[in-house]
Amino acid sequence: MRSWPPRGVTAVLRVGLLPFNIADLQACWRECRDRHPQWELQIRRAPFIDPFGSLRKGELDVLVTWLPVEETDLTAGGPVVLTGPRLLAVPVDDALAARSSVALEILADRPHATAPSMPDCWEDRYLPFHTPRGRRIERVRSITNIDDVINLVGTGETVQCFPAHVTGHWAMSHIRWPPIRDMPPLTYALVWRTESDSDPVRALAGVVEDLGPMHFDHR
Repeated sequence: MRSWPPRGVTAVLRVGLLPFNIADLQACWRECRDRHPQWELQIRRAPFIDPFGSLRKGELDVLVTWLPVEETDLTAGGPVVLTGPRLLAVPVDDALAARSSVALEILADRPHATAPSMPDCWEDRYLPFHTPRGRRIERVRSITNIDDVINLVGTGETVQCFPAHVTGHWAMSHIRWPPIRDMPPLTYALVWRTESDSDPVRALAGVVEDLGPMHFDHR
């Protein structure tokens, strides 16, 4: 019977991903495995609800998530993994669907969804609480499953901000993706629990830094 972990493996590094472009990041994982065959690298989708809890409970060693992360027990200054512009997902029959781009201000005219119990600064970076003119961007639905976010857009109940890379995951004929021209890019980086810093974590950070961040454009 085959033993597990494989012979020669001295540690396991569990990486959770909040971005959707798992396939685009394969070069990073491959490079890490080639450089450090003594460590087993496991790549998983991070839970949509309370992803930092998975770090704190020891279920993940590293999380790839958007910045800023201002949690006192987490190291959030790791190298940037990817960055890209912001898009607004709208149903195909919405008046915004035919526009070449939209302004951040218009987000106050449409309902949005959000997940419960997100740290304020982290949520605000993904979907601001207010427009540049101070108008409130309303969250009308609380969701616990990431697929529900895009389904609500498709049924016309909400619109939603996303980073540009998600269009490779959610290419749907009934949804359009106009760029948000005045919204800053969203940057994803490595985050880990400070007290669980280790050689495998630092090695992965070194690989990401050597390869440099991936940049996504409007698709």
